[in-house]
This record gives sequence, structure tokens and C-alpha cells, in this order.
Amino acid sequence: AVAGATGAYFTDTDNKTNTFTVGNVKIDLVEQQKGDNGLEAFEQNKVLVPGKSNDGNAVSKIVTVTNTGDNDAWVWVDLKIPAYLVSKEYPTDESKNALHWNSYGCFNVEYNAGNYWNLATSDGIVDANHKVIDANMVAVADGLWNDYKYVGTEKIDGVDYVVIRTTMAKTLAAGKTSLPCLAQVYMDWRVTTNEDGTQFILPAGDPISTDASWQILVNAYAIQADGFDSVDAAIAGYTNNGK
Repeated sequence: AVAGATGAYFTDTDNKTNTFTVGNVKIDLVEQQKGDNGLEAFEQNKVLVPGKSNDGNAVSKIVTVTNTGDNDAWVWVDLKIPAYLVSKEYPTDESKNALHWNSYGCFNVEYNAGNYWNLATSDGIVDANHKVIDANMVAVADGLWNDYKYVGTEKIDGVDYVVIRTTMAKTLAAGKTSLPCLAQVYMDWRVTTNEDGTQFILPAGDPISTDASWQILVNAYAIQADGFDSVDAAIAGYTNNGK
């Protein structure tokens, strides 16, 4: 039986718990999905089924950050994924991840056109000329994200999470919304269940309970642009809290 038959779920956490600020900066983390009439608020408890991103099983999860404060800011976003859903060979090899995530490669510094312009267009982010549709969104050339990087692991409520991070290459101007840093997530096509339906069998052959969480946590961070000449310096300042 496929994993989807047992109702594997993908959820996120409340927006307010996902937003952190330092200095004279205020941000909103915005999570949306592609709807029948454009972008709409992200729905909780979306059902994940095994498959590939291009066969219709991917869950639309479009994440942006809006700078609602009065000052320009350096911005970065962390994804925290239960470690049992991430291959033990990650970040060297992510092919055996049980849960995969896609950003829009066309919005990355490490540019990957692929089919991502088509995805960004069909999702309502850009028009046919690759110009952003939302007047409050930063222009593509000014809002690129660096590829997600492995940060480490973190234990939350007794569960080990793998933490990956993407950073904006330039500061986010006051009043502007970032380009999306996440487009979709999907369950690997090789995930199955055991005979009695009590366990998922993951791509590497490891079993987990069908009651195990597939929750991914999204945290957005910002710090004032003044005083930092790069996003890495800004993160160090945030981490050290001015020490």
C-alpha cells in the first residue's frame, strides 16, 4: 500500500511563532499556496502522497517575507525538518530523502532555470516576461536567494530536526516583499507502508511509525541592514546579539 493511503500529513506552525526580529525591524512570514484564482493562504494538514514533483503530487507551499518596518533588513529563512525524513547522506546526497523541498531555481543566485520559470509563472509570481506581478514584491534582480545550506541539527520537543537555511543576497527594502524562498514540498516516490500499515518504509529502507510527524517548521529572521556588509555578517551579529 502506498503511504498516501494511510494519510501522511504535512503541516506548518503558526506564523507568529515563525517570526523573529532584531533592531528597528519588523517582518511578516507569509505562507501561501497556488489556488484556482491565484495565490491564497496556505492550508494546514495537506495530505502528502508518494510521487515526483512533476507528476502532480507536490504540495504548493510558497514562502515569502515582508519587511513591514521602517528600515532595510538582512533576511534569512530556516527550514527545520524531522531528521528521520532526511537521508543520513545529506547534504552530500539528498536523493534518499523521504521529504523533498523545491525552491524556484530561477530566483536563486546559483541560477537554475530548469522548468522553474514556468512554475513561477503558473503559480502567479511572475508574468510571461519574468517580471513580478505583485507591485510590493522586490524585482527579481534585487531579490535573489542563496541556495539552501545545511546548518546542523536541533532538538525540539524531543525530536531531532535537520536545519537548512537560505539567505537573501541583498537587503530587503522597507515595505517590500521578498521573492519566494520555497515553492513546494513532496514525499519521495519510494515511500511505502509495511503489510499491516503501521510503518512507513523510507527510501533508504528505514521504518518509521505512521504516527510520526511530517511537520516542517519555517522560521524567518531579520536584522537591520546598517552595520553589516553581508548577510553572513548579519547572521553572526544576530547569533552573537551584539557581543
